Amino acid sequence: GEWTVLTISFGIIEDGYLNNVVVTNEGDIFRVMATIVDITKKVLKKNKKIKSLAFTGSKNRGDNDRRRNNIYMAYIKKHLKAKNVEDDGNEIIVDL
Repeated sequence: GEWTVLTISFGIIEDGYLNNVVVTNEGDIFRVMATIVDITKKVLKKNKKIKSLAFTGSKNRGDNDRRRNNIYMAYIKKHLKAKNVEDDGNEIIVDL
């Protein structure tokens, strides 16, 4: 079918399910982000109909915790050319 929005979610597999709120604290943020950027670029290259990315950073310090979303936005600004960014405080949608 047609894709217009690519929702990005990542985490670790636990008991056969994706746990996307786990904090590993293994100091591997740059390696993880490089992998996500690489995969996202490959998916976008293969699927020209994707016009937006959607993601939500997990919050382990309360509802106002924006640390992960801030990191994700820094990577998007560096690696993708965004036409528009909508941020409702929880989910971020990036139009490409």
